[in-house]
Amino acid sequence: MALVSRRTARARILDLLTWADAILAPAAPGPAPRGLHATGTPILSRPWQLLDLPVVTIPGHRDPHGMPLGLQLVGHPHRVGRLLGIARRAEEAIRIRRAEESAC
Repeated sequence: MALVSRRTARARILDLLTWADAILAPAAPGPAPRGLHATGTPILSRPWQLLDLPVVTIPGHRDPHGMPLGLQLVGHPHRVGRLLGIARRAEEAIRIRRAEESAC
């Protein structure tokens, strides 16, 4: 039953990705933890791993303590290059926005 559910979910997401270039989702339920002892919970990436879909994680905005809020972009497995290009442009746009906010 679990494999049938997985196949159904994957087919639905792949159908969605025929007209959308990527899915934007949070990478974690909160900001990155401080220090080097942990990277945070991977709970929000598990569904994409189960569905065997390519994911790129990028740093989003920061919380009030300066810790990054991660974002993940999920793409079609046959268009990984497009996904990486979107991730690059999104990361640059976030970096520019952050610089503009810092300048104010």
